[in-house]
Parts: sequence; structure tokens; C-alpha cells
Amino acid sequence: MVTDLLTATQGMTMPPTDAQDGPATPIWGYPLPDDELSAADPVTVPADIVELDLRIAQLRRDKESAVDTENFDAAGQIRTEERRLMARRTAKVQQWTDGVDVVAVVHENEDLRRQVQQLRTLLSGHGIEAPEQGQAFGSEFDAPT
Repeated sequence: MVTDLLTATQGMTMPPTDAQDGPATPIWGYPLPDDELSAADPVTVPADIVELDLRIAQLRRDKESAVDTENFDAAGQIRTEERRLMARRTAKVQQWTDGVDVVAVVHENEDLRRQVQQLRTLLSGHGIEAPEQGQAFGSEFDAPT
């Protein structure tokens, strides 16, 4: 498995994944503002924000369907609900991120980008083509041929 190869090569441990932790979305390497976690522990998006994301995505699909069938009254009502949920999500995210050191987050992001580039180089050295930036590893990378 690729993570085994990378772990052995770098002598590092990989943080847990969604499959191990459940449905939460991990944000790697950034400790909670009150330093309850070490930098190696994942911080997860609160479940209520994830739920809002799912509901907004469904509303967008419903709105597109309503527009496709030219049911513009329904599309307008769905748009209103979508905007209401987006405002609620924005407020939840603001509440969750209050007190976060933005400069520290930017530095962590830069560090993660460097680490990803190093991992791409390691993969390439082992004949494994990494996915393009913004794309996730698929199952085809679990057992390289």
C-alpha cells in the first residue's frame, strides 16, 4: 500500500483517515486553538457543519432539477432555503474558527504543500504516478502495478 511505502521511506506515521475515524472530514496538522491536540492529531470539521454541507449540496441538486423542468417557482423557493442554510453555515464556521491564529494556519498550509511535493517526488521515485493537484488517491494507487 502507498501509505506503507511512504511511512517506511520517511519514518513517519500517517494520521488516521475518515475510514478509521468515521464520517468527519479531517483537517491535518493544525491543533485546536486551546492546544488540546498535538500537531500530529487531526482536527475534524464539526458534524453540524458537515450536515449543513450535505443539505446545501442536496438543495443545489434539487434546484438544478427544478430549473431543468422549468419549475421556476420551486427553484426560487429552494434557492431561498439554500441561502438560509449557507448563512447558517457561515455563522457556524465563524463560531468554530473564532480565535484561530490565521498566520499559523497559513504557515501550516505552506508546510503541508511542501510535504505533498516531497511525497510526490517519493512516489515518482518508486514509479508511482501521483494524482494531479486537487485529486484524491483512488483504489488504483493502493496496489501499484
